[in-house]
Amino acid sequence: MAVDYGTNVEETNETNVVESNEAKVGEIKIGISLKESFILTKSNLIQRAVIFGITIYMIYKHMQNQDPDDVINNFLVKNIWFPLFLVNLVLTLCVLYYGFALTQTSLRFLYIDVFYVNVFSQLVRIFFSVYMLVIIFVQHTYFVSDKHMLVSFDRSYIIIAALIFSYILIDSLLVIAFVASIYFRMEKLKKCLSKYWFVRLCIYLFIDIFLVGYYLFLLISEDFDVFHAVFLGVCLLGALTIAYCLKIEMCEPNMWKLKELDENRIPPSEKVKLAVKIMEMKRDVKIVAENA
Repeated sequence: MAVDYGTNVEETNETNVVESNEAKVGEIKIGISLKESFILTKSNLIQRAVIFGITIYMIYKHMQNQDPDDVINNFLVKNIWFPLFLVNLVLTLCVLYYGFALTQTSLRFLYIDVFYVNVFSQLVRIFFSVYMLVIIFVQHTYFVSDKHMLVSFDRSYIIIAALIFSYILIDSLLVIAFVASIYFRMEKLKKCLSKYWFVRLCIYLFIDIFLVGYYLFLLISEDFDVFHAVFLGVCLLGALTIAYCLKIEMCEPNMWKLKELDENRIPPSEKVKLAVKIMEMKRDVKIVAENA
């Protein structure tokens, strides 16, 4: 694998992290083939393709049978499906750039992806998640003048989506905070995030338990609805899964004894791990340059 070398120390100080330590560069896959790059980004690309398929189908279906009185579908297309399509397009471009960066022999492109493109994509996720949470929790009522009736959007069928967007919001905030702590060398913040990274699972568990209670209340207080029963099962399964993950992360293997909190632990995020490795290489290159 060939790696571009900077011609002087100034070029390496910012974005062109050169290969002065072959062992460490070996930990980061760059200069790979297009096929290998596709394999590494396959899961993200499949996820994006599925979202494209759903949004395009729903928008096309609406355009084929437009009905001004169908306020629910009009609301969904204008406020959910079309914005989701645009956001998914932006995130797809970010994934494609990551795939492109992996095929290059210079770490400059991967550096740009991790510290700039990645942060931009996380911000897009944050803004869209906040937008969707507002859409979900704000009551939407429309007056159909021709029929002289009020139509309210039943939030109980989409409030489960708050689970997904809450996960995305919290995860994106934490990833940006950790990457920023690495980039700006804020060691106290970095150690604090590493030490208390498990708190995110506690928040996820609380959200799941809240939704379990919500759908259980609907099943008890209202007529039986199969969707509410399914959503209850999904939230309950999610709560049990997160509780199990929390146990694994906080306790010793096959025991209920709590682990000691590790302030040097790297969170299980691909971009965070890459950020740590790149900055370690950059620091090593600077030391070598100063000692030369």
